[in-house]
Amino acid sequence: MKTLKVLLALTMTAGTVDTAFAHANFTPKDNLDFYNGRDYQEGSTAYLSLNLSHGCSNADGSKSFATRHAVAIMPNDSDLNGIGFTVDRSGNRHGANGLMGVRPEASANWKIIKNPVTSVGEYYSHGEKNEDVGAIQWIGGRIPADFYASVNFRAQLPLLESCVSKIKLYIPAVQYCARGHVKAWLKEATPSMPAHVVSTGYAPYINVVRAENNPLGQECGGEGSEEEVYPSVEHIEKGLLPWRNVK
Repeated sequence: MKTLKVLLALTMTAGTVDTAFAHANFTPKDNLDFYNGRDYQEGSTAYLSLNLSHGCSNADGSKSFATRHAVAIMPNDSDLNGIGFTVDRSGNRHGANGLMGVRPEASANWKIIKNPVTSVGEYYSHGEKNEDVGAIQWIGGRIPADFYASVNFRAQLPLLESCVSKIKLYIPAVQYCARGHVKAWLKEATPSMPAHVVSTGYAPYINVVRAENNPLGQECGGEGSEEEVYPSVEHIEKGLLPWRNVK
């Protein structure tokens, strides 16, 4: 059980991203092991902390606005056929998704924490499942612009299949501030999140890496392949809050 701190260095401007805080970042884990930084061992449970580092600013940066809501989108709307898998107690293989068994941590900083369930690819966790939390929505907070707050959740990670050595799992995030100001850490714009509030092609991510005691086979050539998993536009849209007058 490890803690991942997701540092969202959010500039929150309406049209630009400050180069000093150009990306959301994962702070390196504070334990010294093979799985440092953004790397997590296949099949483990990750305890994740999304850090909202400050509030939103207007277009020219002259005003700042308190954080009211936040959303994290889970990359689990399609199975990982040929990439990852889960196993039951008898060792039988089943399908897998990027993040499974997602559960948010209780927090008094928000009036409501929602974890809407959606259909996902089949996976095994105390039985076969085909539904899971598609997004986590932290609603009704009031974090002043010059303060930070962390929002936490946990998830099960898949085992890696065949010659896959690493899966890069993207976890897009959106911060909603007062007076309609928004910053979206997405790789690309969506119908609800126009380009001027979206980060420069970047979304927070973690790496699921092969266990040391599960080396690649000789047929993999010693290196293996690296795969990326990012939620679909439809899945992202389903998890977003209905927010009007995005600025």
